Amino acid sequence: MSEESLLLAVRNEIRTSLKYKPSECDVEFDGRPLAIAGETYIAVWPGEWSNDGQTEHFLDERHGVQVNVYLRAPKVPRDRSRNLLLDAKASVNVRCRAIMLAIHMNYAVMDAANDLLLPSATGFHHPLRFQGCSAPQVVTGDYFYAQSESFAGLLRTIRFGGAIRYQTLPAT
Repeated sequence: MSEESLLLAVRNEIRTSLKYKPSECDVEFDGRPLAIAGETYIAVWPGEWSNDGQTEHFLDERHGVQVNVYLRAPKVPRDRSRNLLLDAKASVNVRCRAIMLAIHMNYAVMDAANDLLLPSATGFHHPLRFQGCSAPQVVTGDYFYAQSESFAGLLRTIRFGGAIRYQTLPAT
């Protein structure tokens, strides 16, 4: 439940603070855009979930979230797409930076995730931190559940981690 609440809180923050419509930003299981996605799509999906392993009586959970930023490309031959790719990369970078700034160390996102947890659940004690962003990747039409074009869009994945939640273990 804690992972789901964190994903929803991140999605809601991106939608609200960066003005994305529900059709442009949602939680996805595998980070892929919907088949009906438009030119831009933001996919929020699970990152790493781990325990530091140093405690005996409670779990010291570390949660992460990944955010994929997709930008579809117009249909042009790949050999004529250099300037198009450079423009698309610049647009994706602007979106990635805005998302990074909206989520990194944002205690309101952490509080929103805690509000979504069951009242009896222990909440998060530390917010997500920006960990990095992948290199730009050209994606095929398969990413958009479309025809198998060799060049259909651009993708970057933003990684956040370090959201900490302590959970007491039942006595044995």
